[in-house]
Amino acid sequence: MDFLKKRDLMERNSYLFEMFTEQHPQKTYEIADSQRFVLRQIALTEKKQSKYQIEQAIDEWLLEHFPKRTDRKGRKIEGTRISHGAVYSAILQLEKDGAIVGKEKRKYFGRPMYEYSLTYFGVCLAILQLSYYPVEPKDRDRIGKIAEIWKYVDPVLLGKWKYLQQKFGKNMSNSYLLYVAHLGTSNLVLPNPQSGEAEEYLELEEFREFAVSMLIDYISYMRDQYNGSKDSQEELEAFFRHYGVKNNVDFDPDKALDVWLGVFREDPDLKKYLDSYIDYVFKCVEAGIEWGNFLKGKMMEDSESKIY
Repeated sequence: MDFLKKRDLMERNSYLFEMFTEQHPQKTYEIADSQRFVLRQIALTEKKQSKYQIEQAIDEWLLEHFPKRTDRKGRKIEGTRISHGAVYSAILQLEKDGAIVGKEKRKYFGRPMYEYSLTYFGVCLAILQLSYYPVEPKDRDRIGKIAEIWKYVDPVLLGKWKYLQQKFGKNMSNSYLLYVAHLGTSNLVLPNPQSGEAEEYLELEEFREFAVSMLIDYISYMRDQYNGSKDSQEELEAFFRHYGVKNNVDFDPDKALDVWLGVFREDPDLKKYLDSYIDYVFKCVEAGIEWGNFLKGKMMEDSESKIY
């Protein structure tokens, strides 16, 4: 990825800082209620579901949480807040957006029956929707369950939620999950159907390497800004305001760097991408030295030519 584009992405998005400042990061775009119901139902279920099964599950959930409703004349009725037609439209839209994919299982009265599952984009979108626009308050605590159910989609990144929970606790592991989910819905790294046009994106291996390297880069970027402003109280306060850091007493980017280097170093899957990033850094340094020596040689040639 182009360095300036990567740096611009780091500067424009604040979600990484939730892991260090415990602030609320940038939200994702909000989808329609019917789509959120469908996405939630698929995301929190451990097996593929047909349209009928999705409808039935949503019906049961809504009747459990909203058992008594009335029509315009005040008569009590039972049912869902969204029609089955709305569920069908939501499925079509989510499939069009690339969040879910339907696979034909068998014929049903001469018609094909499809079962639906999440794509990588859909897993990330579900995590963000349940966190920022929960159907019920407990949904925010269920994003880890989504990661566990769908970890086969990406065992290296999504599959590390439990590992991080054991090391740091639920809040930290959830913040990491939001970080991956934000990247997973960004049209700079994975296909984003919301953009309406074909975008260049990274393949899964490149995406994993990008996620690890960007996290380390971001901490380094934050540390440089912090160290450059800490000698001036005015600049330091501006730094904290800019990034929404409230707990500035315990704010320590060097400690954050040590923690995450330790996380990546101890996990064999993540260490692979950390090692690749370190190799890349050394190659950049070597290329910089080579370029500097080349320019220095040119300058010496020019000086010698002027003498003669």
